[in-house]
Amino acid sequence: MNKITNIEIDSSLLPSSSTTRYIKIIGDSDAVFTLEVKKSDGKYYDFTTDAFTTTQTSRNKLTNVKVGGQYQTNITFPTVSSAETYTITIYALPAFDTEFSDFFPNKIFYQTQVSQVGAGTITFSGGIGTTLSMTGTPELGESTGDVSARHFKNSRNGVKFSTTLSTNGAAADAGFIIADQPSSDDFYWATTETVDGTTSSSTTVVVDDLSNLVEGMDLVYKTGTTPAAANTKIVAIDIDTKTLTLSVANSLTNNDVMTFRAYGPEVIRDAIGIGLEFFNLGIELVQLTNTLRTTISSAGGTSADVYGTSGISKGATIRCKFLALQGVAGTTIGSVTQDDEAGSITISNGAFGVSKAKSKIYIDGSSSSATLTGKVLIDQYPEANQTIYLDLDRILTAGRAS
Repeated sequence: MNKITNIEIDSSLLPSSSTTRYIKIIGDSDAVFTLEVKKSDGKYYDFTTDAFTTTQTSRNKLTNVKVGGQYQTNITFPTVSSAETYTITIYALPAFDTEFSDFFPNKIFYQTQVSQVGAGTITFSGGIGTTLSMTGTPELGESTGDVSARHFKNSRNGVKFSTTLSTNGAAADAGFIIADQPSSDDFYWATTETVDGTTSSSTTVVVDDLSNLVEGMDLVYKTGTTPAAANTKIVAIDIDTKTLTLSVANSLTNNDVMTFRAYGPEVIRDAIGIGLEFFNLGIELVQLTNTLRTTISSAGGTSADVYGTSGISKGATIRCKFLALQGVAGTTIGSVTQDDEAGSITISNGAFGVSKAKSKIYIDGSSSSATLTGKVLIDQYPEANQTIYLDLDRILTAGRAS
């Protein structure tokens, strides 16, 4: 009886990109076998075209092949976007007086599987809270990569963003004011979890599921859009009882849906296993200009009619050629009578001189739009697609009319 004595297959996890691996069959010279490879979507490997096909033909099997002491063939696994499994089956053929050696549990049948990970996509987006009124959700970009490997140094994929954020342009739109420059700790990943049992001013809460909850995450909303107590973080997790210990006491109702955020690269990695590094983050207001709607016929006044007030906030600095009096601290907007086409402004620390209609005014310190720039490099991708948000409420505040 001819024996197949060994089979060599690298069954480690396949990357999402196309990869070739060999199958080596070792045994007696006259041992004969048949080989087939089946994909989890039902397709079979075509040994002539090196592709997986739906229609089965004789090319989907290596049939009646002699080992000849040692036989080796290569299998090309395709690029995939989602996880796949490949079943490799080798038959020893009794009709050719062949069987597997006693090393194998079955004399005529051998089967193993190789898994392939998909490509994970990370989307970067602006997270808009309750204080800003914006046109649409700002998308910063996305990146897709192999989830089976870590990416280091020059092999890391990146997303470079230069995005204009715009207010909604309504009559009551007083624009943006920059509160702070963005940092990596302003980016977050968010998830929700359900309260299991009512609590009253307690620092502990039992939840239905602990998936992706880690120490250091912020409890932002205790249900819906109702804010949790300020600066509430997860400080400990009891896996056996599904109990979270919080840094600040909260009163929670059974079945409340809490919203947690993982702020910053370290907590994000702990929660969902992706690696991020941010560079050159910055935000800058787009220069806001306006023009006089009516003539200023005498000097010394502090009010002016303008063509729309969108983006103009109290406290912003005004520049124009017809300032008759400039205050030591700069001439600023004292109040705004809002209108999306007309409207007017009053100023502090200064006065207007005589000027014609349609003279230009420049506003510094508030605007109806801002440009956000930066770059992120990724060293690990998630198995499930994820969105990372930039907390815009940390870097921008809404302007005000008075």
